Formats: sequence, structure tokens, C-alpha cells
Amino acid sequence: MKRHALIRITILFLIFISGISLYANENFADSIRLGHSDESYDKYDKLSNPDKDLSLKRAAAIHIPASKMKLYKGNSITAIRFALAPNIFFTELNIFVTKDLNQPYTYQQTVSARQKTGWNSIQLDTPYKINTDEGIYIGYEYKSSNNLVGKLTSTEDTSMDWVYKDGSWIPSSDIHDHALAIQGIVKGDQLPRYNITLQQTKLPAFVKLGENATISGTFTNVATATLHNFKVNYRIDGGEWISEKIENVTIPYEASYNFKTDHLTFPKEGEYIVEVSISDLNGEVDIDPTDNISQPYTIGCVASLTERNVLMEVYSTELCSNCPKGHEHIKSIVNGNNRVIMMGHHAGYGYDPYTHPASTEYASFYDVRSAPTLMIDRTQPNQYAPQLSATNPSFSAGSLTTELLNEFLDLPAFVSLNLTTEYNEESREATIHIDGKRLLPLSGTDNRLFIYLTEDNIHTTKQDGSGGSFYHQHTLRQVLTDTWGEAIDADNFSKDYQVTIDGTWSCDDMHVIASVGNYDSDNITNCIIYNSAQVKLTKRESDINSKSLDQISVKTTDGTIYISGEYNGFRLYNLAGKCLMQRSESQPEISIKHLPEGIYLLYLQEKDGCKIFKIILSE
Repeated sequence: MKRHALIRITILFLIFISGISLYANENFADSIRLGHSDESYDKYDKLSNPDKDLSLKRAAAIHIPASKMKLYKGNSITAIRFALAPNIFFTELNIFVTKDLNQPYTYQQTVSARQKTGWNSIQLDTPYKINTDEGIYIGYEYKSSNNLVGKLTSTEDTSMDWVYKDGSWIPSSDIHDHALAIQGIVKGDQLPRYNITLQQTKLPAFVKLGENATISGTFTNVATATLHNFKVNYRIDGGEWISEKIENVTIPYEASYNFKTDHLTFPKEGEYIVEVSISDLNGEVDIDPTDNISQPYTIGCVASLTERNVLMEVYSTELCSNCPKGHEHIKSIVNGNNRVIMMGHHAGYGYDPYTHPASTEYASFYDVRSAPTLMIDRTQPNQYAPQLSATNPSFSAGSLTTELLNEFLDLPAFVSLNLTTEYNEESREATIHIDGKRLLPLSGTDNRLFIYLTEDNIHTTKQDGSGGSFYHQHTLRQVLTDTWGEAIDADNFSKDYQVTIDGTWSCDDMHVIASVGNYDSDNITNCIIYNSAQVKLTKRESDINSKSLDQISVKTTDGTIYISGEYNGFRLYNLAGKCLMQRSESQPEISIKHLPEGIYLLYLQEKDGCKIFKIILSE
């Protein structure tokens, strides 16, 4: 009997020792924060309040749903943190925890009204025991004549945020889009040790057969244990999970980690549904695996990719003195690449006689406020050039580089386009046919077809910064679809359009542009173009285009530039970008004997564009 009892005691002791050994080398946080990230609050309330009537109730709260509260059952909320906006005159400051904002608070505590601007941490006189799986609200209230609440600089998900206004509780997002600066601090012996939240994942829309696809993403450790290893998993078409163990990492509580694996492959051509998950945190099970799995991604696997054409939209007007130089910069980068389709919008910096209503709508929608401004395929450029905007597809023309343009040109076509035209010279009527089909999975859900008419070689003497003579290129003349496109089934589509060309337009200088892209009226970053095509309206070359700048030759001898060929004007710059000389007419010789030795850039203007020559002046 004693022997059996001794064996049982020994077994229990070994289990206890193994339990100690299991966690002996792990670090654990002593508390968990409920609410938004712990960051600086937004000091947006800077005006003093002269009204001394402090009788109105003001309050703010965050909601923690039951799905989260069940993870902390058996522990207690021991403190509430909140940030006060500056210049608030208030009385009767209280903090609270409750299950219903419209009923008497479950727990309420009066706080000294002399709290500081910014973050305050208040210990609860009686810790709030979490005994049920019900959701709760954590917040503060005071009496004041204004309605200023502390906000974070973050605009992360604000669905948990509530504010009290005009006698009722309303979602905080009805007032502003910033997260509330409120937190609840949970402590206890039963805090979850292993729990992560998968915040984002990134998978390619396509991969070539036989090549590996990269899976990357970010997760945050929201439990107490510091993570040293975990598994990245993926599955194809709902099949078995395939895992890769990531080791030798250190991810403490509330830290985020960027992961990547390059092992995803597909057996044959086709479209596949791929999901990604994170598991086995230090070899342990996540207490809440519901937020560990990504959304399904559709990836196309193809034997070969189709080249795409890039749509480059330029916003400029005749009021813009920097635009001629900006156009020259764009032309030098594009360098005659016929896969770059240009379209000019006379908008973004005032208006001129060539401003089309659609251009002003686009400029307003994409928040274009200066010129010259570019968009390439209406796609955010910062994914290739991080210094550019992450919230807008438009950017300054001066930021265009060969490297950035090549990033767009290296992308494949997501739809095919076959564009043809027939033109009747007598009636000036054009028939336009476009057909195509989807080649790869599309990121958007509202696919649209856009048909545009543009005109080249429009001469003007009104362009600021041009020296009195300028030719507008790629000017938008007409939109044959709706401004925001015509809805299509991108899997397979065919459309025909008829149009009579305005009698004042030069048909031989006109092009038809077709583009297919997504449209999202609520998100300017979700309106990307999948592919574009361009054809001439007529089969003839214009008289202007028959005179090529390629026929011009330039040489420099004894401080004089000799020019043979026809051109309309010139400008001479030093390498600092300063214009040293300019003329609006041609001349066969240009004396530069008065200039110091060095390298200069000579811009020759012609009707079909501008050509740049490097001039070296030496003894």
C-alpha cells in the first residue's frame, strides 16, 4: 500500500518537475492590455475654451467583445489607462467598466479631476474580476462644456470605439477616424500564454509554372510568452496544410514579426485557392486560432506571361510654368517606349481651353492638386518607390525614374486587349472595336472598360514656361464610355463604339485608348488598370509627324553650336537646371563663347516633341 502511494507521489512530482522544466527558459509578460496600441495621442485640440459651464456629460469607451473576453476569464482588470486631450475644463472625472453603456455601470470609480494632459493610469480600488464570457465596455466620463476626447495618431480599426454625444452613445467613427486612447490592464494567474493575431499576408496574383511563389505577412504576439519559434503553413484548394518551422526568433508580448517563405509551388497551369496560417507557437497550441488564418487568395499559374502596356496619365495645364520642363523629363524617361501609353489631363492646376470635364473629375477623385503630376496604371507607386505616397496613386512628375517605370513594365497583362478602328474620312465617323479576356486573377470586383480619344500636336502660344511656342501632346479629347468606365465581364468581353469626330480636331493626330481596370468609388487605391491598348484613329501619318527630329544634327566647334534641320525654338541649360538662353525661332548657329567650359543641355523644340543634345564646351 505504501509502495503504491510512493509511486503515485513520485509520478506527481515528476509531472510537476517536467512542468517547471517546460517553461523554465521562457519569458512571460505580467499583464495584457485591452484596447488600441500604446502610442502617442493626437494633440489636435489646441484652442482654449472660454465657456466655464461645466454641466454637460462627456464620455468615451472601448468595447471588448465576448470572443476576446473569454480568453481572460479568471483574471482581473486592475487598471484603466486613458489620455486626456489638452485644454479641457472638466469636473467629476470617473472611470468605469460595464456590460451595457445604457444601464448603470457595473463598476465605477471617481478619479481626481487633476489628471494630466496625455496618458493617465488609474489603479482600480477593487480589481474587476472577469468571471463570464460577456463583452464589456471600458471608459471614462467627465462634465465639461466641450466634447474633446483623447485620440491616438493611429487610424487602426475603430469599430470598438464609442463616444457620448448629445445625450446618447454613438460610434466614435461618426466624429473622427482616429482610435480612442483608452486601455484596460489585465493581470492574474490565468493569462493566456500563446496567442497571435495574423494582421496581414501577401501573396502574388500569378506565378510561372515551375517557379516558387513567395508568401509573406505580419503577425502580432498578443499573449504573455515570448515566442522563439513557430510554423508558417499554407494549403492549396483546401488540401493538407504544408508547414515550415521558423526558429531562432525573439518575439515578446505585443511585438510584431514579419515572416516569409518561398516554398509555394503548383503542379500545373491553372488557378488555385491558397490560404496561410500561423501555428505551433513555441510548439504550443494557440488559445484562439480563429485569427491565425488568412483570407483565401486566388493565384494563377501560367506557362508564360503576356506583356502589358502601361497607361501613364499626366496632369498639367497652360498655367503651369514648370510643366514644359516636366514634360521633357517624362519624355526622357519614357524614351520612345511604345508600351507606354500617354494621356494628358489639362487639370490639377487650374484650367485651360483643353480641360475636359472627365479630367477635372479624375483630378478631384485622385486628389491631384499640383502639376505636373503623374499616375501610372492608377496604382500606388510606393510599393516600388517607398518615398512616394502610400495613400494616393498620383505623384510628382519629377519623381519619375527609369527604375520606377520599369517596375510597372515588368508586370504582366492581367487581361488581353484587341483594339481596332475604322474611319470614314468623308463623314468623320469612326467605328471602334475592342475585345479581350482575363489572363490572370484580378484583384478587383467591379471591372470596367474605358475608351478615350486623344490628340497630339496641338499648338499654343499660351503655355507658361514655354517661351511662347508649345505643342500639347496626348490631350484627352473625348471619353466614349462613362467617365468611370463601362461595367464588363472581364472573363470575356467584346464591345463596339461609333463616334463622329469634332471638325476642329486633327484626325491624323488622334489615338484611341482602351483600358480595363477596377473601380472603387470609396477607395482611390483600388482602381488599378490591368492593361491598356492604343491605336491611331486613321491609317495616315500627319504632316507634322512626318517631320522627325531624328533628321536634326548638332555639332559644336570653337564655341559655336551648328544645327542642321528644321526646328521651332531652343533652350540651353546648365547641369544645375538653369536656363541660360532660349529662342522661340530656329537659327542655324548659336554662339556660346561667352559661357565657361563645361557640359550643357540643348533642348530643340519641334512640332512632334522635343529632342535633347549634350553640348560639351572646351578649348
